[in-house]
Amino acid sequence: MVFKRSTALITFALAGYSLSGCGAIIRSNIDTQPRVHVAPSTVETPSEIVKGRAVAYSVGISAAGCDDDLVKYAPIIIQGFQPDPNKTEYDYWSDGIGMPICSADGDSIRVDASNPMVFGRVEHATLYDTPLKQLTYVYWYPRRDVGSIETGEVDGGILRITLDAAGNPAIFEFSQTCGCYYGVFAATRTEEQAQQEFGSAQEPRKHSLESPSESSDWIVRDVIDADAGQQPVLYISAGEHFCELLRFVDRAAPLGAADTKQYSLDHYERLEAIPSDAGGTISMFNDQKLVR
Repeated sequence: MVFKRSTALITFALAGYSLSGCGAIIRSNIDTQPRVHVAPSTVETPSEIVKGRAVAYSVGISAAGCDDDLVKYAPIIIQGFQPDPNKTEYDYWSDGIGMPICSADGDSIRVDASNPMVFGRVEHATLYDTPLKQLTYVYWYPRRDVGSIETGEVDGGILRITLDAAGNPAIFEFSQTCGCYYGVFAATRTEEQAQQEFGSAQEPRKHSLESPSESSDWIVRDVIDADAGQQPVLYISAGEHFCELLRFVDRAAPLGAADTKQYSLDHYERLEAIPSDAGGTISMFNDQKLVR
């Protein structure tokens, strides 16, 4: 019964993401959830993974009242930047994460990359009458300059970590804030439980966690070792802001980044009261709950 909860978790998680609109068009033309094939030695040179200059963002200050697990698992974001800020194909700071600010007329949002921010909240899923804790992190870029129809002003990333009934990291989901490039990762522990419950993966599937039905497009992009005392590391590509790799590392482990920056972890609710050029604060979202 322990594993069945984990299996249902993937079904529950995927149900929250629709293949309509932009996401459906992108998926019809691009492999949006490729299997991860990164040699262990490559993590020593993260610039190869993020396709640019590797800058590691890690949590510095956390807002008062942040959940302990939310702080504990706040991700390190190894972000790709263009190698030479003086010779760029697009604005260099399009790859910087920052604080959203609303225009004076209330019609648009810009992102101040000089003030790195990540916004988090705790959610819960109930599966087989067992409550599971979910940690969701959101961050924003000024724009996305590389891609097809998904380019434009304001971009972002979402990481959701679901803890199992014992509080261990089990399932990891990443998506861009437009809903594109959604992918699932799983802990080795969870995959092992699946193997015990269902046996080896059935072709064409690679992991026991994946549905054997050929009608399902969803896969597990990678199975990773994830221990309770470790931190998640996202490797995000320059320009496209695609999650190339997710892994967990011991705290203070060397990352090989060219530069390091700290971000402030704030409550997700802060996005309902971001600074306005007109003075005071305003929600980042309009009445339809979309970014202004």
